[in-house]
Amino acid sequence: MKKQLQLILTALLLATLSLPGVASAQQKKQDPADYVGRYGNKEITVRDEGLHFQRTGGRGAMLRATGKDSFALNEDAQITFSRDAKGAVVEMAIDWVNQEDQKYKREPLTGGSQPEKREPVRRPAPEQTSTDSSPENGEPLDLRTVQDLKVIMTHLLETIYVSPEIGTRLARQLQTKFEAGGYKEALTRAQLAELLTRDLREWGNDKHLSVKYDPARSTEETVLDPEEWAKQKTSMFRPLRQGAGAQRRSPEMDDRLAARLKEENYHFRQARTLGGNVGYIELAGFAPGEAALQKAAETMAALASSDAMIIDLRDCPGGTAEMINFLGSYFFEAEPRVLMNRYIRPTNERTQSKTLAEIPGKRMPETDLYILVGPTTVSAGESFAYSMQQWGRAKVIGEKTAGAGYNNVLVPLGQGLVFSVSYGRPEHPRSGKGWQGVGVQPDIAVPVGSALQAAHKTALQGLISKTRDEVRKKELTSALQEIEREPATADAEQQVRKLEREWLDASEQHNAVAMERILADDFAITFGNGQTQSKTQVLESLKAREKSASPPSKFATEEVQARTQGDTVILTGRLVQNSERDGEAMTMRFSYTDTYTQRDGRWHVVTSRLTRL
Repeated sequence: MKKQLQLILTALLLATLSLPGVASAQQKKQDPADYVGRYGNKEITVRDEGLHFQRTGGRGAMLRATGKDSFALNEDAQITFSRDAKGAVVEMAIDWVNQEDQKYKREPLTGGSQPEKREPVRRPAPEQTSTDSSPENGEPLDLRTVQDLKVIMTHLLETIYVSPEIGTRLARQLQTKFEAGGYKEALTRAQLAELLTRDLREWGNDKHLSVKYDPARSTEETVLDPEEWAKQKTSMFRPLRQGAGAQRRSPEMDDRLAARLKEENYHFRQARTLGGNVGYIELAGFAPGEAALQKAAETMAALASSDAMIIDLRDCPGGTAEMINFLGSYFFEAEPRVLMNRYIRPTNERTQSKTLAEIPGKRMPETDLYILVGPTTVSAGESFAYSMQQWGRAKVIGEKTAGAGYNNVLVPLGQGLVFSVSYGRPEHPRSGKGWQGVGVQPDIAVPVGSALQAAHKTALQGLISKTRDEVRKKELTSALQEIEREPATADAEQQVRKLEREWLDASEQHNAVAMERILADDFAITFGNGQTQSKTQVLESLKAREKSASPPSKFATEEVQARTQGDTVILTGRLVQNSERDGEAMTMRFSYTDTYTQRDGRWHVVTSRLTRL
């Protein structure tokens, strides 16, 4: 009888250890009471015989045991507890495995219901180097910080925003919402930055208005005040010297920016020669600095013998006037040409951007130029396209651009917050207008995904009409016929867009079978922090989530653009993820670039790049 009772008790113990949030029988040393306590602003308690995680201000969520001292938090994070030499839990590490730009954080035990069982250890958190703006990594807010932010942000809008009338209105709207407690829902600086950006862009119809949280700057303890700003403003907006045509200085080139630009080849993604001797450059930004100018010169030298040129700005979010002036100089004669006039409100002056009298390499003033644009052509990308179009120097092909037509400055507010404020208004010397709010209208309107094919075809037709060399004409005609024989891109784009939705559905439904079919065997996804996952890792993660009781994330896409080259289709756009964390509804947005290729008659996604916005 005694032996039977022992067996029954053992079975009950094993059943208890298999409950959610509690370790399995093989890890029976994982007593839930071991983990109970406070870890920074997070607390672990026992609820319904399982472990419960809660962050200050959140509703909390249950943990699911995944291994020795390891637990899963919903679908988003892996939590691992560390023990000291005596076996007592002293630290909690959180790895946000489902969000590419979340950082690995360690939280020492700072208190608990049974402190006599523990020896709390306070260890410094690892150095934070990325610019993550997630609520988890933003520092908690206090009333003094909110008050100081209201003062400096309204001051900046009133005094340097490009339109005094709009700036004053925005300042009043912002002050009213601050004083009405409209931002009380923001628990961290990162959350506040997201809410401020949303409101300012909605009120001002200005895509340059934004607030971002940068942990690398979070050591700045105080918030900028109007008096300190007055000192900084002088160096940031230097008055013009008589006849000098000076402009606001280029961004400071710190080591981190310099390394990133070098890694990205100074935004020169592609430079090659298409059929018919048509040069092609894909440019993902107008980078600052001497090294970037050197790369531009090398690229132009490589394509100097081209009979026509195509510059692809469909995925260009902006950049510097310095690079615009330099690159634009190759397509005009040596006599400086005014590319853009600007009104600078902080100094109440007008400046001019001009081409350069001296540049390295060969100029191409008579070479036909075509510029590709679309909805993700923004700011400096729009400036280059608009200037060349208005001077009649290039044909713009694609779809209407974003309409971000002001010049902006990044003002560090303190405590990791950076405010992007529009201060200048560009106007073309010929039209007397800009593109703010309306975008650059293409000369040849085609779907953005078909713009390269359309530009190449137009370039060849132009060369055929001008050449008198019959041999050359036959070569060009042959190149044109080859383009016309290429399969229509519309069907490929439609199939890929459908497959993308199936991919998102598989993620939502934890459907590993569908995911196996959609992902190529050599699939790899790269996150904003540089981490990658293979197809095998994605499938393993998906299968692990099949057993999760938490609500699955929901995905949607915005502003999706397609680009087709043969049997390859590239989709770019924004991904919106709606999920729950700590029992709270969360919405996150990412920019993405997915590459699909057709193999054995079926489309598969080969690579994906995901970056938190």
